[in-house]
Amino acid sequence: MEITVIKRDGSEENYDMEKIARVAQAAGLRPIDAEEVSKNVTDWIEERGASKIKSTEIRDKVFQELEKIDSYASGLYAWYQSTKDKS
Repeated sequence: MEITVIKRDGSEENYDMEKIARVAQAAGLRPIDAEEVSKNVTDWIEERGASKIKSTEIRDKVFQELEKIDSYASGLYAWYQSTKDKS
């Protein structure tokens, strides 16, 4: 299923599960854990059955998945997201 992400500025891009894994690794997860987060988020999106999803919804789900594995990584991710929200 092709999934489109609606970004905060209204633009759209194709969903890329590798982007989720890269972000999770950047937050401090091991590659294997980052892949698990990416898979869990992708499965969650697909279960919804919609072809479009807001980037903020993905952000919140990534945070939840990070929190399950590593609270320090989830804190770094939350801090990074808050810096983006200010710009």
